[in-house]
Amino acid sequence: MNVFFVSNSTCYYFTPCLFGMLNEVGLGDCKLALVYYGGCSVQQHCEWLRDDLPNYQFRVIDRDGLHIYPQYSLKQALSTDKWDVISFDNNSKSFASGDMKTALTITEPYFNELFGKVKEMHPNARYIWHEVWANEVGYTISFEMKDKAQRSSIFKAKQDLMYHMMNEYSLDGAPTGDAWEKVRDLPIITTPMPDFSKEEKFTLCSRIKNGKFIDDFTHDGDIGGGQYLNACVWFETLTGKSCIGNAFRPKFTYNEKELSLGEEKIRILQNAAHEAVKEHLNKIKPML
Repeated sequence: MNVFFVSNSTCYYFTPCLFGMLNEVGLGDCKLALVYYGGCSVQQHCEWLRDDLPNYQFRVIDRDGLHIYPQYSLKQALSTDKWDVISFDNNSKSFASGDMKTALTITEPYFNELFGKVKEMHPNARYIWHEVWANEVGYTISFEMKDKAQRSSIFKAKQDLMYHMMNEYSLDGAPTGDAWEKVRDLPIITTPMPDFSKEEKFTLCSRIKNGKFIDDFTHDGDIGGGQYLNACVWFETLTGKSCIGNAFRPKFTYNEKELSLGEEKIRILQNAAHEAVKEHLNKIKPML
């Protein structure tokens, strides 16, 4: 199974976890690929594909590890292999209004062209819209996330847009955002781990970067559990198998100690992902 993400940093971090989970069930011959440019929107993907511009870092994970190729175009990257699954999403800024109709006007005209050109290259691929999570309160990169009410509004816009895109373009969906909503405010997520200061704010976005604790309130974190949660959702979306009981465990190092999420958190994240995917599939049954 070869999977290609037409995305941005929202698919940059969780793919190693996803590969580990797939490998655990005998799917280690898969290839996970991403064209990466930070904050890239559907509009930007469309325009760069139209002009065949080599503006991306092309990242591929397979059994031999991570391979990074600079200065690739989307067309060039798509042409490197036969892709069984291709996914799309839009960037955070496109949802800043918290209004689905506004997000749609920024997305659909460009997606229609982008999707058409990609599908010409891979007519038999399975296509998926990635319902990306809403950024955490405290996010201030392209707009300010002030409170949970605003976060909920933005999540609802992302959720509604996914179902619209699924309906209009006959896509499948990957409900990572739904999974985040189930656990993001639980004490087990927001309480700092034992090796961290009690004053440090913990979210699903918390991670270790260059040996230091950071939380940018947008990217899925390793120690926060966001990367593992996303991997669980994608594992079920791609395979149709339950992530519950999958034995892969992510590891990370902080202050020269090897840390893990812990089995209680793993159980909660697996269950949240499983429930999110099950509810999503039940919701779309009338559409099938």
